[in-house]
Amino acid sequence: MQEPYFLSVLASRFSDFLVFRELGGLDSKNQIPLLRHFDRFLVHEDFQGRWPIRELLERYAASGKHLQPGTHENRISVVRQFCFYLRTFEPECFVPEPGFARRRRTLRLPHIYTKEEIQAVLRAARDLPSGGSIRSKTYCTLFGLLYSTGLRCGEAFGLHLTDVDLAQRLLFIRHGKFRKSRWVPIAASTAAVLQSYLQERMRVAPAAPESPFLVTSHGERLYHSNADFAFRWVLKHCGLRGGKGCPGPRLHHLRYVLSLLMFSVLSK
Repeated sequence: MQEPYFLSVLASRFSDFLVFRELGGLDSKNQIPLLRHFDRFLVHEDFQGRWPIRELLERYAASGKHLQPGTHENRISVVRQFCFYLRTFEPECFVPEPGFARRRRTLRLPHIYTKEEIQAVLRAARDLPSGGSIRSKTYCTLFGLLYSTGLRCGEAFGLHLTDVDLAQRLLFIRHGKFRKSRWVPIAASTAAVLQSYLQERMRVAPAAPESPFLVTSHGERLYHSNADFAFRWVLKHCGLRGGKGCPGPRLHHLRYVLSLLMFSVLSK
């Protein structure tokens, strides 16, 4: 026999709550596992009441202290929604206030690269498996561009061919933070590297004005998931990323040091 979703004394209330959400046009699939955690907690606590009280919810919040902050907050949030619903039938039901038992997120400081580390990153990027495609050249150019200009990843991915003015040594960012556009000057050495990349890029991808400047091996625009995958490979192969629990720097950390060091020097 298939195990029911909920086992505690509030099982029927949980099920009715999910139906109520669906009748309102809301998807409840993601709510089920979160509610089941609370349901199993009630079983473990041998809870037999008609509604949760503050002390019970405080113990539930404390039981998730080992979780990542986002996961912990999601669990408390769905319980808060359920308590709002339950108060319709049980006016004395305690409803956790916003931020109830919220844990402070651990601040992850950006990694500040040394010159030697950037050199190692770009060398490893040139060794990315590419199968004779433009892949390794694209990522070597991307990583160096982020480091030397301070562009955000999405801004680099969003560059069109017409946004790169190598003669004037300018990049046009169409939709930066807060949807603001701006011009970004680049060094002569950066322009030279982009010119070299452009010559290879034109052989594998369309040259329409709105075409992406940085492209995948299939001639398509880069996006975060494939860039992150390539960056993790690069970090592992240059010794900046360890095993589980030691993820190393993130791709967007490249922009925290604005450097005008020559690409030709860095990539040697």
